[in-house]
Amino acid sequence: MVLLCILAAILVSMVQDARADPDVTIMSGFLSQHSGSNNISNTTGRPYNENNHGIGLKFNRSGWMLGTYRNSHYKQTVYVGKEWVTDRVGPFQLGVVAAVGTGYNSFVMPAVLPEFIVNMWRAQLVFIAQPFKVSSSTSPMVAMQLRWNIW
Repeated sequence: MVLLCILAAILVSMVQDARADPDVTIMSGFLSQHSGSNNISNTTGRPYNENNHGIGLKFNRSGWMLGTYRNSHYKQTVYVGKEWVTDRVGPFQLGVVAAVGTGYNSFVMPAVLPEFIVNMWRAQLVFIAQPFKVSSSTSPMVAMQLRWNIW
């Protein structure tokens, strides 16, 4: 799984705009909070996993990101996505991510997720929302992620 993420990172970096600065951000997994259904996953019958350990990379100039995490159904997810963000207003930004990920009921699951970003020196605290149910295996949720600019 780690090898797959490394190979994907190399591939994404090869197609990145050659003029782009090599700004790379490392991303944590997520802390999430689900709503509805007494916090029980209809896929596993267990409470949602809300400590989604993982790691990812984001290429800041192009907005491409990829990574892996333990999803809310206790399965490993590998994802790739593209992020668009507004200009900063003080330390704040709004963003949206369009991504696909594995590890859910379908082979790949698409998602479009709004973000609220708080910039702090070289780090960002990102709040992500899935405001509505997008499939039978999901429920509305909010998540928090830490990102650190490393290059």
